[in-house]
Amino acid sequence: MQPRMATAGHAILGREIVRIVFDRSSNITGHLGAGWSAPEDNLVWTTGDESWLMLPGIEVGRPCLLSLSVSPFIHPGAVTRQRVAISVNGFDLSQFSIKSRSMLVCVVPQGVISGKTAICVRLRHPDHARPVDLPGTLVPDTRSIALGLHELTLEELSAEAEHLARDIGGALRQAAVHVPDEAPDAGFSLRAFQSVGDSCELGFVQRHCGVEPISLLRLSTISIANVTRGILDGFAKIGTPATLEITPPPDPSDDFGGYDRHYGILYHTGRRAGDVDAETLKQQETRRLKFLARRFMEDLAMGEQLFVVRRKFPIMPEEIARLVLAVRQRGPGTVLWVREADRMHPPGSAGYLLPGLMVGYVDRLDVPPLKNISLSSWLIMCRSAHGLWSRRTRPQSRLAFAAAD
Repeated sequence: MQPRMATAGHAILGREIVRIVFDRSSNITGHLGAGWSAPEDNLVWTTGDESWLMLPGIEVGRPCLLSLSVSPFIHPGAVTRQRVAISVNGFDLSQFSIKSRSMLVCVVPQGVISGKTAICVRLRHPDHARPVDLPGTLVPDTRSIALGLHELTLEELSAEAEHLARDIGGALRQAAVHVPDEAPDAGFSLRAFQSVGDSCELGFVQRHCGVEPISLLRLSTISIANVTRGILDGFAKIGTPATLEITPPPDPSDDFGGYDRHYGILYHTGRRAGDVDAETLKQQETRRLKFLARRFMEDLAMGEQLFVVRRKFPIMPEEIARLVLAVRQRGPGTVLWVREADRMHPPGSAGYLLPGLMVGYVDRLDVPPLKNISLSSWLIMCRSAHGLWSRRTRPQSRLAFAAAD
């Protein structure tokens, strides 16, 4: 695969150097070094202690973002997590511990890859196991597997994204002023919040409160990189029959699952197996997704909502910078970055980091299957954020925060 450069419309974020989708239909053998199994329908499994990927060399002038979409091999009671360490050309980048499908994102310094004849990505995964050896398994699989790799992207940051990420990182490192809100916001409504992916947590908070907005990403999982890409191209390729999959539920009382492979969107269809067959639902979903995508882009253009991003793993400032730039290209919208509370930022606080970017804190972020959502903390944080945002004024200090009483 040759490096694929981004179009001019993406220049404000940078350029895409490589995007690889790992499945049996792609020509990926030239990228797989040691430590890989044979490609399957939508992934390739790592084997053994470490796995290598080979990417073409490229000249870059700024840092890059390396993103890996992966699913861990988990077996209840025996393999509860998968640890992975990522390095590029011998330079150690990041370490992760994952329990569900995740997007692993690392910042690659310019000097690590610029001018090199090839880019060598090394994954170390010590928690690999053989399915056949695990208790209660009926799968005669003798491979020692750890991670299923779905997709890889390598993107060079633009100057705008690099500078904005630096500002965001600097703002986060400073002590915030925690200022109580003067009065409850009478116009507060959870309908003012719209998810831009990662998980269904905000959608479940809204449902618990009897709010059921119709939006593209409310009950879905999508990486920040993919939602940024979708915003830039208007989700023009969403709902294509060739890339849309409908998955029957293991329990007939549950709803069908949907997966748009082009944007990596996993979502709940809300339709049960007893109500409709998979092929009919696929036809309906192709139309519905296109409608929701148009509506989402219209919402961005109007800018009358807070667009919420959250992730249990730490989010790199570079990811947020690219998302904010994409949102602001489409309209006057504001991104609300939800994080877990810490010593300087108590649960329920919220405030502006920079124009177009707010941050809010809850006492914890949940993980799938989202059975332990901190509802009260989410509601207090949302009311704090809405109180500031609804006044449409920027605080004199970028570190001015508010918390609802």
